[in-house]
Amino acid sequence: MQSSFQNLINMKAEWLFLHQQDSFDDEDLVNDLRQYPLHVYLICRTPSVRLDNSKTVITEDKISLTFYTQVADVRKELEIETVNNKHQPIGKIETEYPYNIVKAYKPDGSEHSIAKSHLLLKLLAFQQEKYFDEFDLEVLYIGQAFGKDGSRITVDRLKTHEKAQRIYFDTQQKFPDHEIWFLALAFQPLLMTMFKPWGDVDPNLFESELEQQQKLEETPVSFDQQITIAEAALIKYFNTYQYNKEYLDFPSPEHKSYEDLYKLDFNSAGFEVTSKSIHTRLWSKEAAPSFFHYKSFFLHDETERKSMFKWYE
Repeated sequence: MQSSFQNLINMKAEWLFLHQQDSFDDEDLVNDLRQYPLHVYLICRTPSVRLDNSKTVITEDKISLTFYTQVADVRKELEIETVNNKHQPIGKIETEYPYNIVKAYKPDGSEHSIAKSHLLLKLLAFQQEKYFDEFDLEVLYIGQAFGKDGSRITVDRLKTHEKAQRIYFDTQQKFPDHEIWFLALAFQPLLMTMFKPWGDVDPNLFESELEQQQKLEETPVSFDQQITIAEAALIKYFNTYQYNKEYLDFPSPEHKSYEDLYKLDFNSAGFEVTSKSIHTRLWSKEAAPSFFHYKSFFLHDETERKSMFKWYE
């Protein structure tokens, strides 16, 4: 006899932070990030974006910039034009090899700003509602940082991360025209319960099942298992088998890391990630580039799956 209720948990990404290795050296930034529960991270790869400063044109009103990628001897130029702010004008732009850092100076020679080429192009493109495929991030590895009671966040884990070093080495050896980016995410659970108003419901069990639902609301899936669910679902979805070795069989009931799902009688678990806010599409060999990725995994057999959605008919 099936339960009168169907329970679902969906882990939704609420905050996203895109950064590189040098962010770990900024203690003020790391401390600021501790206000967010950034417990899941993606290690990603994308073509290196550089600035061809020989083509920079600066006038009193406008600035024209030519960025480029060069992958396997194929050069692609990414041109963009922006306004030269009359209140804070730029008089000169400099960049040094490997041309991935851009320094801007005021007309009097004082420093105006400094930015990574990739992020500068992305910011300007975002402001103009433009998108270049070179912003796409290939998801290579998915991990978590939790510690005791969630005391660790992703930047703590990634400071000395052996898998990240392995990916850096592989990228340098096999993809020298690419660079590594880290995407830290904070997930919030969405719990939903549906009552099944159709047949195969035993009225004699309704009260006990109602008590079970109340228990679920009062003692939901623990925080650390919520994080593991998000991590495991992402690994399964993006199929990052080259570097990830755990959770590829998600949602197997034999895995103790998410046994609460089965103990509390959940029917499905999934995730949702929207990356429009960082102007970046995510992709892998199994998932096409998109600003939105979502997947729900059913925890039971095909019969129960069909029963679960019978009320939509």
